[in-house]
Amino acid sequence: MAILVGIAEFILLIIAGVMEAKTPGGMGEDDPATIILGSLLIGGAVMSFVAVALAIAGLVQGGRSKIFPMLGLALNGMIIVGVIGIMIIGLLMGD
Repeated sequence: MAILVGIAEFILLIIAGVMEAKTPGGMGEDDPATIILGSLLIGGAVMSFVAVALAIAGLVQGGRSKIFPMLGLALNGMIIVGVIGIMIIGLLMGD
């Protein structure tokens, strides 16, 4: 789940960057493409939160291997921090 969401978030960020660069004056806040891209980015972050909850559930279960829940927790944590960081950078760069 973390790998798929991570790849999807990365691709969405590349698409957003290309669209921003190719649109004269930048993408508008009311543009449907901007709204869809933002919604997909936030949806990916929500999926990462769900995956973090599943990883925590896997860690607290007894008698199971802990390596995959730990990997899921680490990868999804990086995705969440990365998406939030990019959103903060975008807010700080906006006028």
